[in-house]
Amino acid sequence: MNMSKGDDAKQIMIDKCRLHYNGNPTYLRWYTKTGFIYRLVNQALRTEDIEALLALRFYITDLCECLTREYINNREYFSGITITLYRRLTLDDNQID
Repeated sequence: MNMSKGDDAKQIMIDKCRLHYNGNPTYLRWYTKTGFIYRLVNQALRTEDIEALLALRFYITDLCECLTREYINNREYFSGITITLYRRLTLDDNQID
């Protein structure tokens, strides 16, 4: 078994992830969870790190496509309704004081 870390291995991983999450309704949950991909994307966006954004472009464009599909699928249901969305924030007791 070839375990090289070259471009082929990276592309195989990307293809496998794409197949697994394509059309998967839990795809957006991966972005909203406080995991490594969430931290990487948000840090790149907040700091406007062009190199990091380019490195993450596959994930960012895939996320954008998923959000667009969700919007299209739900726009009639939410037509005329104002929706406020929040991101959960967890604070330790010492951070509150």
